[in-house]
Amino acid sequence: IRMSNAGAAVGAVRLSLTSPVGTATATTCTSAQLPKLGSIPANGELAINSADLTTCFGAFTRGDVRVTVPALSDNLTAKLRIVNPGNVVTEQSLGAISDGVATIN
Repeated sequence: IRMSNAGAAVGAVRLSLTSPVGTATATTCTSAQLPKLGSIPANGELAINSADLTTCFGAFTRGDVRVTVPALSDNLTAKLRIVNPGNVVTEQSLGAISDGVATIN
């Protein structure tokens, strides 16, 4: 999951895991467990990979991950990138914030 920020820094991202398959060790994750969740830097990005999700939630097999950003910003976009074992990359736009309203794909 990649969140890009074209504006001022946005802080304190939280991850939530619902409907996990396998043994999840937690269902919420903050910067206390994963320091990079402390902010999405100004004109930067926050990239969350499978190793980060394992750090947050343990060795679960599958589940739904919700990313919560504490403040609306007209400058945020989110994408999901999947790299399969054959190194084929698939990217899906998850949405953006425009004029304070979420645009969800």
